[in-house]
Amino acid sequence: MPKFGPASTERLATCHPDIQLVFNLAIQEAPADLDFSIVCGRRSKKAQNKAYDEGNSHLKWPDGKHNVDPDNPRDEEFPDKAHAVDAVPWPELYEHMGKFRRLADHIKAIAKREGIDLHWGWDLWNWDPAHWQLGK
Repeated sequence: MPKFGPASTERLATCHPDIQLVFNLAIQEAPADLDFSIVCGRRSKKAQNKAYDEGNSHLKWPDGKHNVDPDNPRDEEFPDKAHAVDAVPWPELYEHMGKFRRLADHIKAIAKREGIDLHWGWDLWNWDPAHWQLGK
């Protein structure tokens, strides 16, 4: 049975509790051949702007849902938690859309079952299959 390693666990802990719930259930309930990793949770200003500069994000700091701006919190209840996470099938194969789609179906089913409004980057923009975010 797949389980998160220390790096994935640490990255997921920077995310909103609803994201943590869905992804913890997703890894616990994943079949043995559907392992995945958390590659990004909350991003610093430097990391967000680097992602933008490299074309991996369309948003600069602090506009991305990975961002937590202490001067303008997105969420009063969880002001230090990101509203986005990036997860990839393990091993990391960004070009393997079949694995991303299978992982997405698994995550969507859990989010729906738990009543959590979670959206996949590929469904939102037809790119960024690693990205998941709360709300629209």
